[in-house]
Amino acid sequence: MLRQAGVVFSAMLILAGVFPHPAEGHRPFLRASDADVVDPGMVELETGVEISRNTRGDSDETSYTLPSVEFNFGIADRIEIDISTGFELVDDDQEDQTLGSASDTGLTFKTLWWEGEEGAPSLATEFSLNLPTARDEFQPDGRHRVGGTGQVDLSGETGPLLYILNLGGGVEPSPKDGDYVGVFIWAVAGELTVADRVTVVSEFQGKAIPGADNETTALLGLTYTTLGGVKFDFAGFAGLTDGSDNWGIRFGLSFNFPVVSRPSGKRR
Repeated sequence: MLRQAGVVFSAMLILAGVFPHPAEGHRPFLRASDADVVDPGMVELETGVEISRNTRGDSDETSYTLPSVEFNFGIADRIEIDISTGFELVDDDQEDQTLGSASDTGLTFKTLWWEGEEGAPSLATEFSLNLPTARDEFQPDGRHRVGGTGQVDLSGETGPLLYILNLGGGVEPSPKDGDYVGVFIWAVAGELTVADRVTVVSEFQGKAIPGADNETTALLGLTYTTLGGVKFDFAGFAGLTDGSDNWGIRFGLSFNFPVVSRPSGKRR
């Protein structure tokens, strides 16, 4: 399975070299999402690898995502559909076992309602479903249950800074017993251009779940965009509350490619 994951990631690198178009993407953010959408007829591909460590409470495990993949499809003016999945490997030192599985699959419908101009922010909404495609051991209490969330995305530019604000909530299986509970999600992020094609990125994001430890994570990283438009990223993150992993690193890339002919546009 690890060999197959390596083949998939290598294929993404080859595609990035063959079909590069300027990319924006959400990477390397953990949750933050700007209000932009992919142009009709374009596909934005985001892929990467992540390693994280969790020793909080009774946990003693290292998790590997090898790799994650997200396809963002521009299906109409101001509307995109995102599909994300991947492969996870968890090395549990406490149980002395290593488990591998396909990740849960995310399906998101995103609509841009207002495209900001002259410093005004853009506004979009997202509605997401978390489809439990991972094996039983990766599900809360071993039960496969669909979760759903909605959020508002606000983003804009002020000088060299791109800022992102997200706020939302929904219903998800509780990590303790798998029963449905309401969740509250939020994210604050920014991208600061510091040199030609180089940005510094930062993010604070969290999730509040009744009856479970809240999740709050801080991330700091860099991105570099090539002349061909391929965006490479590297970031480290640290958990600030007991519901988060202690630390982690992630790196990957994003790029666009056309699937049908389309008129030129201002969006990605």
